[in-house]
Amino acid sequence: MRSVYALFLVALLALTMGCQTTSEEIPQEEEPIEIPEELPLQGFSVNTEFIPQQDIDVILAQQRAQGMTSTEEEVRQYIIETTVLMQEAQRRGIMVTTEEIEDRLQRDSAGLALLTQQEYEMVIEQERQERTFLLLGLQLVEQPSQELVEQTTLLYEEVLRELGYSEEEIQQEVLIYLMREEALLEAYNLQQELLTEVSVVVFP
Repeated sequence: MRSVYALFLVALLALTMGCQTTSEEIPQEEEPIEIPEELPLQGFSVNTEFIPQQDIDVILAQQRAQGMTSTEEEVRQYIIETTVLMQEAQRRGIMVTTEEIEDRLQRDSAGLALLTQQEYEMVIEQERQERTFLLLGLQLVEQPSQELVEQTTLLYEEVLRELGYSEEEIQQEVLIYLMREEALLEAYNLQQELLTEVSVVVFP
């Protein structure tokens, strides 16, 4: 089951990197941007959330190490597109914790011990975003028939139980397996709607 989701974040990135964000010169006055006092005023805001320049620099360094040549603007755009979905998921009460992802990866992934600390943290965050986007998309799609859910559960529940999944987790995994493509499409469509209203301010 784990392999079913492996390309989700890559697919979402491929869909979104070419999209243009509608930006405003200033944020809404009633919702001031919250900038941590300990950070320098260098970065940008997505709606009222401040993103430090360091986040862009880290992604650029990781990509260069992998032979990729994204520009700073492309990385900023990717962060904007990811952030609006994460903000919407939080607004809808969808919260995936780092601890949950670490536990999930320890149960059904191999080779984590071979990663550097930076690589490990990157994998955890990618998985957390992937899981959040899938759960957000599932809220927006028409649910499959109960018969199909039951048939699919019979195929996978034994394996998932051996991996330590609870009954609730098994049901969630089955829905994601059945509706992954539809959930991805709905998450992408929602993202495009959110981008038409996003407020972005760059602090040089």
